[in-house]
Amino acid sequence: MIIVGIETSTHLGSIAISDEETDRTRILGRISISLSASRSEKLIPYIDFLLDEIGIDFSDIDLIAVSIGPGSFTGLRVSLATAKGLAFSSGIPLIGIDSLMCCAFPFLSNNEKVGAFFDAKRGEVYGAAYNLSSQRGFPNIIIEPSIFHAYDFLNTLIENKIYFVTGDDTLSSYSKFFIDNKINHPNSVNYFPDALSISRLGYLSYKKGLYNSSYLHSPQYLREFIPGNPNGR
Repeated sequence: MIIVGIETSTHLGSIAISDEETDRTRILGRISISLSASRSEKLIPYIDFLLDEIGIDFSDIDLIAVSIGPGSFTGLRVSLATAKGLAFSSGIPLIGIDSLMCCAFPFLSNNEKVGAFFDAKRGEVYGAAYNLSSQRGFPNIIIEPSIFHAYDFLNTLIENKIYFVTGDDTLSSYSKFFIDNKINHPNSVNYFPDALSISRLGYLSYKKGLYNSSYLHSPQYLREFIPGNPNGR
């Protein structure tokens, strides 16, 4: 199954095309995008570029998977509008994927809980946690995606006995808390949600029969957008 994955929850977006099967992902192409306001409005040229590089037509695509948040207001709005337009015009199924699940997914293994977070501005983080019931299964939600004050998120991890977390550098000032509570935060560099994980989760979701009409997907902002507020993203 050939899938286009679109991820624009943070300032570092990505688009990927992969061939997904039950036990493997074959990467066909991937591109990272620094999501300035001007670039976020132009996702289709990046998709066209990847298709040309790979040498396939859009008619070869079987599924579109897109992040639905939480995250950047502009990025999510534009990526979902783009994905809906492509799905509607082509008749290709569309699946929306939780951005924090995408962030945690590369680190999930059987029975291990993984927390994921990234910057929500205003001294807050978008945070959640997940585990897997089987290595090839779809993740289970342990902590629902929410907006937390940084310290509250860390304490929520401890309350739920979660000792592995991945994300950006928003919590870098809490290194002593990580050490004291034996929380493993392994990323030597910032880790952001990635379109390849969106593609794989889209495949797993589709196989579970979670496909919905493209009209049913809406961004999960978790907070109200305030026009003109630089912290409103």
